[in-house]
Amino acid sequence: PRAGAAALGAVADGLATAGGRCFLFAGRAVELPPKSKLPLVCAGNQVGVDAFWADHAPNADARDARALARLCRATGGLLHYYDGYDGASLERDVAKAADGYLPAADYGGAPAPKTEGGHYAHEAVLKVRCSAGLKVADYGGPGVMRAVGEHECAVVKDGTSFTVSLRRDGDVREGHFAFLQAALLYSCPATGRRLVRVHNVALKVATKSSDLYRHADLETCFAALVRDALAASTLVRARAVTFDDDDDAADARDAAAARDARKRAAAALSATRDALVKTCVDVLYEYRVACASKSPAGQLILPESIKLLPLLAV
Repeated sequence: PRAGAAALGAVADGLATAGGRCFLFAGRAVELPPKSKLPLVCAGNQVGVDAFWADHAPNADARDARALARLCRATGGLLHYYDGYDGASLERDVAKAADGYLPAADYGGAPAPKTEGGHYAHEAVLKVRCSAGLKVADYGGPGVMRAVGEHECAVVKDGTSFTVSLRRDGDVREGHFAFLQAALLYSCPATGRRLVRVHNVALKVATKSSDLYRHADLETCFAALVRDALAASTLVRARAVTFDDDDDAADARDAAAARDARKRAAAALSATRDALVKTCVDVLYEYRVACASKSPAGQLILPESIKLLPLLAV
């Protein structure tokens, strides 16, 4: 097979023993069944999928884009979606994604600067351990969790990030330290060696809400909130190029479908933004109640560490 889900399945089977990366180029929708096991098959075979979809019938069916995005996300890849053909953007994205894997002459592009690509790890497994009283509740980010407590990702790039949600699972004594360890086991694509990178951190336990707000990190909090909001939405993580309804190459039906799809995407984006704003309001309300209840009712009170959160949320 040379196209569609069958071709992806053949690639996953062919790389089952060695793993690797798959670069998918499509000019029309890649239809995946709603309950397709292909994402789990690719992830289990350690095959990362990067898809480049130059849609010649723009936004014909957003469900196909969401299914393909889930496949890419499950394997550590990325969906690059273009409403119509944009040669310059496609060449740039392919050069960046394929740097270190394909010679530039193979795809007609120039090598990406080393600061932008070429740093990857394969067959990665992330595991976070906690000291007594804490427990890992959930992992967020690209990849899948096939074993309890272990988050697997076929390809980890230098810009890949993960979030980990913790919950209290016992007594944590004030004044003591809580210890966390994040270990990433991976294969180096250049040498094939299995390596492990370990980060340890000790956090002092506090019972006052004011201490929690005082030491909150704005960028980390906002990134985690945005990721949770997007995960709960129907939006697709993709790079999009603006489509012009007046393009002579598009007929009336394609233009109408594109407008309808953009309306649905705009509604989903608005709902996601509203959910993010509500979370921001809840966070600041809890601070007001727990840390500044004696302040005048008409006075705006914001924690110093995350005082810019409302600006980012809107």
